[in-house]
Amino acid sequence: MPGGGLNAVSKISLRCPSTKTLMLTVVDDEDEVRGVLRKGARGYLLKGASSSELVNAIRIVSKGQSYVSPSFAAQLIMSRGAEEAEPAERSNIFPELSEREEQILLLILRGLSNRLIGDELGLTEKTVKGYVTNTMEKLNVRNRVEAAMIAAQRTSGRKQ
Repeated sequence: MPGGGLNAVSKISLRCPSTKTLMLTVVDDEDEVRGVLRKGARGYLLKGASSSELVNAIRIVSKGQSYVSPSFAAQLIMSRGAEEAEPAERSNIFPELSEREEQILLLILRGLSNRLIGDELGLTEKTVKGYVTNTMEKLNVRNRVEAAMIAAQRTSGRKQ
């Protein structure tokens, strides 16, 4: 793309702020993804994704939510030094969350679905969903990927 995707996303966001942009690219560079999302793209999908994933990503972005390829989202999160925090450190890392919300956030960071989180904690999937919703509201994020990225940022500086 002439001028690069980042430049195009910037121009689109400035000229047409209501346009929801989904970047489809072969570039799997972490800095590129962060830059594109900061400049206004609502999603980032790697070429080679299945047609069903592309359709799903388009639907998600068209609803105003963010989308990053799950495999790439996991790579982003893991590269931020994602580890499960020690219980004694939790209250300092996520003061806005309850202990249970923090516990669930750290399991989201590990990539677990609501069902798997429920299985691990002995909660119903519906109960977990309620905690996830509350956690996202308290963190002021739109989706699980953004919540996990915040968790990764906050836990990356702690000692093992």
